[in-house]
Amino acid sequence: MKFTPYKRDLLHRASQGKIIVNHLEKKLEKLLIPTQAHKNLIDLAKTDKIIGILNEMKVIECTERKFTCINECFSFVASEVSGRNCYILIDDDWKYCGALHIDPEVRLNTEFNFDENNSDEIRFIFCDLTTQITIDYFQDTTNPPYECTLKRYTPIYSTYLIT
Repeated sequence: MKFTPYKRDLLHRASQGKIIVNHLEKKLEKLLIPTQAHKNLIDLAKTDKIIGILNEMKVIECTERKFTCINECFSFVASEVSGRNCYILIDDDWKYCGALHIDPEVRLNTEFNFDENNSDEIRFIFCDLTTQITIDYFQDTTNPPYECTLKRYTPIYSTYLIT
């Protein structure tokens, strides 16, 4: 049986995902409230499609904010994502396990520790693909450790169904 290079890549990434999915689930259990919120991982092809569409879209607004504490950072993110269906992509784990679809009632746990969870990036993408918020965590102590980047996109794909 012949596979396209993309299909071969998907199969390789999926096999790697089986190795790291438990680690990802532990991160999600510590990051999200309620903890059962991590049960909605979407497949790699759909995740790739979401990223591909975003990469083609025009950014109409880009805002960066730095925070010294996780409470302020998560409050900023919560003010944007509250009441929205979102996808979450964590570190590079999403490349192997897929994005996670979360419901509007899911909250972020301010007790989450980036160092203990070997984490440095969390991305939230609205399901209508109009907004992406990225939290970058830096261990450098001379600058604020949390940097949030909010990007809003042209709503051209907002009615696009990701299947």
